Amino acid sequence: MNAPSVLVVDVGTSSVRATVVDASGAFLAHAARPLALCSPVPGAAEQDAEDWWSATAGALAEVAPYSAGVSALTVTNQQISTVAVDRSGAPLAPAMLWMDQRANEILDAMPAPVRHKVCAITGSPVSSSWSIARPLWWRDREPRVFANADAFLTADAFVYSRLAGRRVTDPSNACFSLMNIHTDSYDRGLGVEVGVDVSLLPEVAPSGSAIGALGPRVAQRLGLPAGLPIVASGSDQPCAALGMGVVRADQVAVTTGTGTFVVRPVATPVTDFRFVLNRGVGDLRYVLMGMHYVSGAAWNWFVDHVDVACSGRGELSQQLLQEVWERESGRRAPLLAPYFSGARSPHFDDGAQATWTGLTLCTSRADMAYSVLESNGFGVRQIVDAMDDVCGEPASVVRLAGGPAVSPQWCQLQADASGLRSERASSAEASTLGAAMVVLVGLGVHASAAEASIACAASFESFVPNPQTETAFAARRMAYEDLYERMKGAHVV
Repeated sequence: MNAPSVLVVDVGTSSVRATVVDASGAFLAHAARPLALCSPVPGAAEQDAEDWWSATAGALAEVAPYSAGVSALTVTNQQISTVAVDRSGAPLAPAMLWMDQRANEILDAMPAPVRHKVCAITGSPVSSSWSIARPLWWRDREPRVFANADAFLTADAFVYSRLAGRRVTDPSNACFSLMNIHTDSYDRGLGVEVGVDVSLLPEVAPSGSAIGALGPRVAQRLGLPAGLPIVASGSDQPCAALGMGVVRADQVAVTTGTGTFVVRPVATPVTDFRFVLNRGVGDLRYVLMGMHYVSGAAWNWFVDHVDVACSGRGELSQQLLQEVWERESGRRAPLLAPYFSGARSPHFDDGAQATWTGLTLCTSRADMAYSVLESNGFGVRQIVDAMDDVCGEPASVVRLAGGPAVSPQWCQLQADASGLRSERASSAEASTLGAAMVVLVGLGVHASAAEASIACAASFESFVPNPQTETAFAARRMAYEDLYERMKGAHVV
């Protein structure tokens, strides 16, 4: 009998992907549908949750012909993003995404003792990266939405509700809301203090557990077998860490897409306001997560505002990258403080703003594009250094995944800018692989996450900082770290 395979849906920020993954971690079929991101007012980041579902349905229907050996279906997802739905499950407003900042004023007014309590119980510092910021914004700014909400759902819970008729998530998602990270259950008293009833949040099921089955009507639409088991996995970043084989405290996973997320396993809970203590997936109980906003979104913003004659963002992006890689080595470039959506780890400053410094009349667009890419490596190093302090040991390796990691030039720049030995995973879809591994453990195919990471082991290509440029990058990295403090308080209002 053939080993089972898993059908994984990954609801990301820029697309929804459906992939059939076998027990060895091989991808047997893959389909994707794009998602649009809308920013109607400053600080807003929205998507239509119905697009999450239509993109999911389209991608699943495309891979359905290759699903004969599939034993279970699961969903991994962009963390924090939340949609308010009515009793029928229809969205009452656009989903507020993880990078949405509109609740900042509301959160700033929260008493300090309550803020500390939230972090101690949930592991999440109170910031716009806390998913409960979204219901609080609806309560104060769009009371009709808040009053009519039958539930506030994460992206996975919304999709699960359409697949299996159950509003359910897992601990790695729920810990961004009002879940006690030590007990994996919602803290009703904390909900009363902040003003959100926990009964409006999706139920929490352990990662790797069965949560339902595919209903006959939706199965017919998708071309999948009715009754196909649906198993909880986890949110994208803990799954990505597992998919990259990051299972020890000296290993670090760095996933870059719309934003960059730095994940490191920890054996015991750590409360540190520079990071989010995230519930892991499977038997990886806790991971420390640092967030570097908004790397991919910053690049797209820059590309969209460069005025050259190209047919679209994709063509222009490739043209700019080519110009960056062809820049003269050692050419002076400006420094970017990339706080286009506030600062996250290690500062957690929602009011921080993006700033370029060192611009001259000789600065080219390639120099500015270079600074966008370089700043990601500087930000990662800042987070890894702070994690080293918390963990009491230096990271032995940084593993890279995500769309930009397909470029060896980008990976080398990240190694040079961070000054850290880095490895590129053979598969950029680390979240998908990790989610499949969680389900395979849940099905009993593998005994543990560590065993699954060996059985599904990806190969890695190493990138070592160039010793000839190490001193120059160290100086620029120090200047980058000073830039936040120098610009603090000088924000445009």
